[in-house]
Amino acid sequence: MDQYSAPYSSPRKTISKWWCIGFFISAVIFFIIGGALVGAYLSAGYKTCTSALYYGDYTYDYSCFAGNIGMYNGGIAMLVLGGLSKFIAWVLLIVYCVQRRR
Repeated sequence: MDQYSAPYSSPRKTISKWWCIGFFISAVIFFIIGGALVGAYLSAGYKTCTSALYYGDYTYDYSCFAGNIGMYNGGIAMLVLGGLSKFIAWVLLIVYCVQRRR
C-alpha cells in the first residue's frame, strides 16, 4: 500500500430535494380532498337533522349525522394523511438542510 494513495471512500449519499417537495405537494392535495369531503358532508348533513324525545325512559335524541357518514370519515382520514405527509415533509426538509451544511 502506497503512503500517498487515499483510502477507498464511497461518495456520501444525500436525499434529493424532490422528496420534500413531493411530500408538501401531497399534503396540499390531501388537505384539499379532505376539506371538500367534510364540507360536502356538512352541507348535506345538516338538512337531515332529526330530533326525538322518548317519554318512556326520558331520553332525548338529536342527531345530525343521518347522511353519508362514510364521506365524513373519508374526509377526516384525508386530513390526517395530509397532516402526516406535512410532518414527514418537514422532517425531510430538516434532514436535507443538515446534510447540505456538512
